[in-house]
Formats: sequence, structure tokens, C-alpha cells
Amino acid sequence: MRRPAASLMKLFVLGALAEEIASGNYDARQKLTVHTFVGGSGLLKYVGTPIVLALEELAHFMLAYSDNSATNQLIEILTVDRVNEFINKIGAHNTKMIVQMMPTKAHGLKDYNHTTADDILLFYKGLSNGFPKSVHLGCVPLCRKFFVASQPSFLNTMTFFTSDVQMRCLKGVAKHNFLSLGKYVYALLSTFRGKRLTKNVAHNRIMAQKSATDKTIFHDSCAVRLGNDFLCVVCLIQCDEGNFYKPLTKRYRAARRLLRRIGKIALNEFTNESGGVTENEK
Repeated sequence: MRRPAASLMKLFVLGALAEEIASGNYDARQKLTVHTFVGGSGLLKYVGTPIVLALEELAHFMLAYSDNSATNQLIEILTVDRVNEFINKIGAHNTKMIVQMMPTKAHGLKDYNHTTADDILLFYKGLSNGFPKSVHLGCVPLCRKFFVASQPSFLNTMTFFTSDVQMRCLKGVAKHNFLSLGKYVYALLSTFRGKRLTKNVAHNRIMAQKSATDKTIFHDSCAVRLGNDFLCVVCLIQCDEGNFYKPLTKRYRAARRLLRRIGKIALNEFTNESGGVTENEK
């Protein structure tokens, strides 16, 4: 069943980027100037002035902070057609990118980026066991490398906090958008809160994860190490009566609780007070 993809589309943007780098068409350290900023999730929207970032840094913003401005910059250099080419290569035939992140109302009325749980699973299966032969062999190790660097571990977070790019972002916010400094810091700390499927999973067991939130959707996905294998879980929630932009609402809390419970059960780690799993939870 097709659902609005929202930020889950960033998985396929990553795949297209990694394949381009692996093919030698781009260098991960190649620098671009981000000059267009959009709303929604992310940090760059608070900077308020053009900033120069490498492709690998844009990928980090996209994965660690689900930054829409960074994602759009990557889509601009890759093109929507190139992202769709990667989608077709891995056989995700019910997924399509039509517009960039946070499109204008004119674009939004035409159509929306869509996907299915099965297609997201195809991406994670490729990440775990290898994409089809039509995809460059170097794509998988590069994707994994980007995911490892974006995991919300204490070491990764502190490394980013003290990085040059972080200092430049912070200076940009302080100088050009000072009133948003508090919002920037709040968004910067987002990696420590809001976990869904992987709430009870150790950082070193998570190979990759990506969530997506829009007004009416609340998605999550992950690939978790189980010994020498992987367990991939994809959950797509859509509720047209909800408003998942508001974390304090009943539906937001219920959806987050549901995903966390699914994550525990899928990993066989869920126990209630009696030490077992109830019939309803099964």
C-alpha cells in the first residue's frame, strides 16, 4: 500500500549519492554552497546565510538530523531523475520521487513522493546483503559508512558538536539569525530524543535507521544486527485526523508508543510485568 514517503525518501537519495561517489562521478569531499533553505526538520534552516559544505557533510545533516535543506542540495546536484534511476535499479517499483523536500503548494498539489513498506525493506535488504548487480559494488560500503557516522551515539554527537562545520553553523545562527539560536540548539539535541523502533536497541547493533514525520504520517525503519545477520523493520503509520507535528498530542504519543512496542517485540525483548508478552501484543 503506497504511503507518502516524506523523509524516508532520503534513503534513496543516499543510495543515489553513494553510487555516484563510488562510480567516481563525485568526490565525497567536494564542496557546495547551500543557499536555499526550507522548513521542516533540520539545522541549516536556522543558519540564515549561505554556507559551504562537502557532500559527506550534507549527507550527515540529511541522515543525523533529517535536514531538508541539505537533502534538497543533494537532490539538486543528483537530479530527481537520478534518484528515481537508483530506485528502479533496486526494484522498488512502488516508490517514486516527484518533488524535493518541503515542496511549494503548487508542487504539492500535483503529486507527492510515495513509497511502500516493501520498497523500504528492499533498500535495507540491499544494505545488508548487497544491492542488485546493476548497482555499483561500492554503493553498500559507502552507505554503511555514512550511516555509522550519523548514529546518535555519544561519540558521534560530541565529534559533531566540536567539528568545524558545527562551529560555522553556530556562528551563522548567532550572527544572522540570533533569535533562532534556542531553536537551533534544541534541534541539535534531537538525536537524544524521539527514538521509535530502536528505543531499546544498543547503538552498536543499529546498522541504519530512518524515520519520517509529517502532519498525517509517522513512519520509522531500521536495520539491526542480530549476530552475523540483520533484522530489518519498516512501519508506516498514516492518520488523516492526526497532527504528528505536535509531540504532546494523544495520537503522537500513541504512535510513538506503538512503534517502540513493535521494536521490542520484533527483537524478542518485550516483557511485561509478568515476564511475558500478552496476546494483544503478539
